[in-house]
Amino acid sequence: MHFDDRLATVLRARSGNRHAACTQFRQLLDILGSETHIIGNTQKDRALARLHDLTQKLPASTLEKIIRTPGTRLRNPELLATLCDGNPKLSAAALSVARLTEEEWADLIPQLPISARGFLRHRRDLPKAAERILADLGVQDLVLPGPVHAANSSSLEPSEQVTVDHIGVSHESDISSLVARIETYRQSSTQADTIRSRPKRMAGCDFATDRAGRINWAGEPATSLLVGFFLPIHEALTEGHDRQLGDLIRRRQPISNIRIDLSGAEAISGPWNVNASPRFDKETGRFIGYAGRLSRLPDKDLLPEDPDTDSKSDKIRQMLHELRTPVNAIQGFAEVIQQQVLGPAPNEYRALSAGIAVDAARLLAGFEEVDRLTKLQSGAMQLTEGACDMREVVTDTVKRLEGPLRPRGAALGLHCKDETYPVALTEEDAQQMIWRILATVAGALAPGEVIELHLSGDNMTLQLAVDLPMAMLDTEDLFAPSTETRTRPLSAGMFGQGFTLRLARAESKAAGGTCNIIDERLILTLPILTADTQINSHSNTEENSPSPIWQ
Repeated sequence: MHFDDRLATVLRARSGNRHAACTQFRQLLDILGSETHIIGNTQKDRALARLHDLTQKLPASTLEKIIRTPGTRLRNPELLATLCDGNPKLSAAALSVARLTEEEWADLIPQLPISARGFLRHRRDLPKAAERILADLGVQDLVLPGPVHAANSSSLEPSEQVTVDHIGVSHESDISSLVARIETYRQSSTQADTIRSRPKRMAGCDFATDRAGRINWAGEPATSLLVGFFLPIHEALTEGHDRQLGDLIRRRQPISNIRIDLSGAEAISGPWNVNASPRFDKETGRFIGYAGRLSRLPDKDLLPEDPDTDSKSDKIRQMLHELRTPVNAIQGFAEVIQQQVLGPAPNEYRALSAGIAVDAARLLAGFEEVDRLTKLQSGAMQLTEGACDMREVVTDTVKRLEGPLRPRGAALGLHCKDETYPVALTEEDAQQMIWRILATVAGALAPGEVIELHLSGDNMTLQLAVDLPMAMLDTEDLFAPSTETRTRPLSAGMFGQGFTLRLARAESKAAGGTCNIIDERLILTLPILTADTQINSHSNTEENSPSPIWQ
């Protein structure tokens, strides 16, 4: 059996200061706003009374900000009626976020104060029954329609303008002529109303906001349509990007090319581009809001997106983005414990947290490799152009692998000429690609096994030929995903040799080369830079002999 004592706990709390009162109001609003029925329960009646007292105690602007917070749940007509029985700002905020059923709206609207009913004219999502009730009660948009311009009735001569006085004292004896004139006047008025009421899609307008980002002024003819919109909740969500408009407003930073989606009248509905600058009071220097311009996005942005853009690569990158967040948090907390940032911790906990931090770092490194492979395969990423000597890169990598291989008696023997092999890659990209290939091959070496590497080239391309170890010769497709669970003493990645070799192949393809298995050899080919490219080589005096490891 479960007992919900949340309301009793909140009511027992004291609200002596303003901060405590705001917290209690927010808690009561959240709890009562989620209940389906309130009236009839003594405890909930007490909660409503406390909520009413808080509305009298706290400033209306503070309460309005709390109610308009994204995620506020207000699904109870009794609570909504309580909030609307008071300050107009509070009523407007509550009615703008309320979500009731059609029957609840029908029962509540007649009970609302007349001033509160007027705020419902801004709602474009009310049920049809609620709109009919508002129409019956005479609640319409309070913005007065503009006068009919003379141009709209220019078809009538001044002498033909029909008024009540004209009808009463008309000297025209022909009744049919009088009826025709009345019909002409009626048609002219109807056409003028149609022209006036026809919505036009605005291309842009100037606007100003308050400190929270709510539009409090807009240029004509959008004044009545835009005033009251809270910009942060209308920010358009795009894949791989979080909301940033609210954060910019909190930091008082300029808003540049932020997309929002407005709903409402046809004149303003659709995607817009927001550019605004913060405003500060000239005398006090206090932040008072933003001033800027809304620009409607071009028609091409209104077209549906090409389904091909929603590819598997995009989904994988989005998934990696969502995975990095918790892993980063875990790594951060583990490092806080291990480094005793918040105070002393037992050595056992520090040891465990250090292991967790290492595992989190390995996961993040694996995510980076998956992201890199996805971008390279989809063409979303290009390798940075540079210049390095591939002979030097291969030689250094072989030397780095000497230490892990020596205890097992295994070795890599490098054969190359006393030449430089310049390639259009940065030294970092070249080292990563060669390490993936050679470390994967070295990890498959059996104790005492030795394989040869041959680096050669001409004026156009270079070729690195690596003999495959015996353990890799039985594999039908070395680039296929690996299901091997055995831990290797040396590994180039956490996803197995198949993934690592596919990543190296994608990198070589992005550099204009190839990486294939030919005659029990892994062959890497890359284009060589032209002779006028300067290579920053640290060594040009190597002998034409096997590397020290082979010796």
